[in-house]
Amino acid sequence: MNRQKARQRMNHQHTMTTPSANLSIPSIEESLQSWLTINKTHSTISYLPDTCPCCHQSQCENLDSIIFTIRKLEEEARLAAEIGQILLFKHEQHVVESNEIQKRYNEQLIQAQEKAENLERLLYQSDTLIDELEQERNKLAWEYQKTQKVLDKALTDIELCHQRSNQLVSELDSRTKEVEKLKVRQLMIHEADIREENLRLELEEVKQELMASKRAEHAVESKYKKLKLKLETIEKEDAMNNENDLIDKENDYETQAKKRNMAATKSAIVQNENNNDDPLIEMIKDFISSNQSSKDEDDMWTRLEKENNNVDDTWSKESSSDTVYDETPYYQLYHHVCILLEHLQQTDTRVLYQKLHPRALDLSDLINMSNFMIENILKTEVGDLSHAISMENNSEEFSLLIHIIQDMLKEMAHLRMNINDLVQVEYVTKLPKEELQWLSTIFQQKIMQRRHSMPIQKNKLIRNNRASSCYKRRLAVAYPNQTLRKKRSLIII
Repeated sequence: MNRQKARQRMNHQHTMTTPSANLSIPSIEESLQSWLTINKTHSTISYLPDTCPCCHQSQCENLDSIIFTIRKLEEEARLAAEIGQILLFKHEQHVVESNEIQKRYNEQLIQAQEKAENLERLLYQSDTLIDELEQERNKLAWEYQKTQKVLDKALTDIELCHQRSNQLVSELDSRTKEVEKLKVRQLMIHEADIREENLRLELEEVKQELMASKRAEHAVESKYKKLKLKLETIEKEDAMNNENDLIDKENDYETQAKKRNMAATKSAIVQNENNNDDPLIEMIKDFISSNQSSKDEDDMWTRLEKENNNVDDTWSKESSSDTVYDETPYYQLYHHVCILLEHLQQTDTRVLYQKLHPRALDLSDLINMSNFMIENILKTEVGDLSHAISMENNSEEFSLLIHIIQDMLKEMAHLRMNINDLVQVEYVTKLPKEELQWLSTIFQQKIMQRRHSMPIQKNKLIRNNRASSCYKRRLAVAYPNQTLRKKRSLIII
């Protein structure tokens, strides 16, 4: 409204100051025009006096000076009139131009006034729209505040629900882990019970087989005693006839067997020079040393046999019985089982960590390495245990004993692999320490039970070895030639 009042005042002043110069034209222009049109001579002659008014003479210096000044002033006035006329003409042109400009400006002013009125109208409309928009904005702001409060309440409720859901999820995870642990423990206990029952059954079967073997051994001993009496009579008759021929043949056979043994051992050593980790190298070296010792013993035996046949017979029987005792299948079985136990002990992760400590391997890598070594031992050594032992008589009792020892070694290897798997599970899932201690105590108890059962089996093997040695000594006394051949065959093997 203030803007409209200011614009109305300006328009009123403009209308009051409209030009009124066109109403009166100056008379100076007409007078100058009329004066300039008059001839100079007529004008000068008409009003100049002929005589001096003071002295009334025509030739007066004062009159001449007055006329000269008048004429000079008249010329100057004429020049000024001409200049004024020119200026008036220019003034008229400027007035005309200013009138035209004023008209144009008046037209522009009218247009501007119309635009201003339109703008004022638009301004009024915009003011009304602004008022309406401000009202709507206030209304929307109030609604926004109201909805914001509702959203804040909803967010607080959602956060509470989220916290509650997280608590429930954590409880569910803990309960599921406990259930899984219980399932694992239940499976482990079930498997352990099954294995214990199987081992008990196997032990009972072994006991029964051992009892049967003892009975058979007693029966064989009784038969042996009867046959011994018969053979002593036959031996005395044949000993005197075949003694010299057998000695010559045995010497030739010994030389050929020694050459074959040396060639076989050298070829085996050359083939296994690059395999430093092969566990059979030690066995080959033991066989070589035993062959050399047997050669020395055989040489001594031949010399003594030539000197004294009676003394040589007794000494050869004792030495053959000792070598047979040292190289019995039971002794070989004991030796191979000790080697396998050492190999299984070397698969422990702690031993591997001590050996490979500078490499700083991860626990999972050590466990995988241990499992791989155990699998190789099961495939190569435990499976070929029956083939690695040279049995004189393919008795069912000895083969059953080998199968039982193989099963026990496999069970120990599987238990070690299970321990490795449990350690790996603990390493991944990070079980509590108390549960790990509980599991470790259970497995240690089982391992100790296995270890306590091993000396009992070793004692049984030693007893069997002693019984077999007694039996073989008796056979050596009865059949000295056959014992020598068996000894040589064992050395060749």
